[in-house]
Amino acid sequence: MKKRALFIILLSLSLVLTSVPPSFAAEKNTSKEENDFKNHEEFTEEIDGLKTNIKTMENTSQHVTTFKTELGTITYTSNKETGHISVSSNYLNSDEIAAIEEQVNKIANSIVLENQMNPTITNSLEQLANDDFTTQKQKGKWVWSKYDHYRVTVEGKAALGVIAAAILNRIPYVGWIATAAAQIMIQLKLKTGYFSARWATRADTDICYLWRKRHLKMFSDSKRKNKKLDEVGSAGKVYMCGTG
Repeated sequence: MKKRALFIILLSLSLVLTSVPPSFAAEKNTSKEENDFKNHEEFTEEIDGLKTNIKTMENTSQHVTTFKTELGTITYTSNKETGHISVSSNYLNSDEIAAIEEQVNKIANSIVLENQMNPTITNSLEQLANDDFTTQKQKGKWVWSKYDHYRVTVEGKAALGVIAAAILNRIPYVGWIATAAAQIMIQLKLKTGYFSARWATRADTDICYLWRKRHLKMFSDSKRKNKKLDEVGSAGKVYMCGTG
């Protein structure tokens, strides 16, 4: 109980965070229900001595982000039609879950896409490869898209995990950079962060595959002059030939 109480307090205050780039290789599904989901990315962070595994999955109707530590799991499930995020946990009590659910939805609903320069990518169009990365290789140059601009508002104190979960559910595929942005917002006590996100794509020696990565910037001002974060995520391999 002492460890659990300390973990919850630390999530609500300033956290010491070390980010590890994501692994895009999907785990083998263990149930029929999970077969509908495709793993997009998985990464591990050290949060004040607690190893935290964060995994995002998606199907046509839901986007799921799971935070797992030695204490248990917290899962954020976003309904794509309504935008509502449901929270579940195997170690938090009902009051704690309700409080987190209220907060993550408040933050997620505050996220505004100020412009959209790039098409929305969905699982019906492309899926992550399930195998290793040794069969195919990258070739050619990275081609960058234009920036999409987002505005994220956090009212009052919020846990790092909650802010990161909201960002991961509303700004697609930014992975571990979302937690870095959340950490900076907490440290600097930023009420509003102004984000710019773009894609990079690169060809593969196998025409059925494409490589992609994300570039995310965060600013403290609406004119996007005062930069607080500038990170490029690791490349992931995407399957492009049918349903795979």
